[in-house]
Amino acid sequence: AEYSYGIAAMVALVHDVLVTLAALALGNHLGIVNGEINLAMIAVFLTIIGYSVNDTIVIFDRVRENLPKSDKPLREVLNTSINETLSRTIMTSLTVFLAIFVQYVWNIGTGNVLESISYAMLFGTISGVYSTVYIANPIFLWLETRSQKQKTDGGAQARARREEERKRLERERKDEAEGEDMQPEKV
Repeated sequence: AEYSYGIAAMVALVHDVLVTLAALALGNHLGIVNGEINLAMIAVFLTIIGYSVNDTIVIFDRVRENLPKSDKPLREVLNTSINETLSRTIMTSLTVFLAIFVQYVWNIGTGNVLESISYAMLFGTISGVYSTVYIANPIFLWLETRSQKQKTDGGAQARARREEERKRLERERKDEAEGEDMQPEKV
């Protein structure tokens, strides 16, 4: 289970960086922003990663708290955990988004670094929020469901193999017993 949390968070982080990079490339292409990949932009990508992983960790931590005290399926525990942390996610994201939006509005058309930084952060913030809820959690659910299915299928397959082996041995014993009955007795 610990690997599932990490893999789901990493997929969400890769998604966030790629969406932000695509938005920056599109903004450059359309002439909306002059965003270069430089040291400041790398800092933006790292900030987006930190912001997104923090949000993901908050939800996954709530999932870990709720799993032992609930007998519901994992899907429902995930939904409950997301709902419990949703107000925190919205308030934090909205505060960050508004601050970055004001920074972007004040720097539109200046061509300075703050324009491209705030442009990238706007898309990174939006991407970070929805990737936590709509990418990390479904991937975690899929990995856990797949893992549980393999465990149960693996057990069923092992039982089926043991049953086949038992039947084969019974047939061999039966054939041996019939073979002994067919041989003539020595006098």
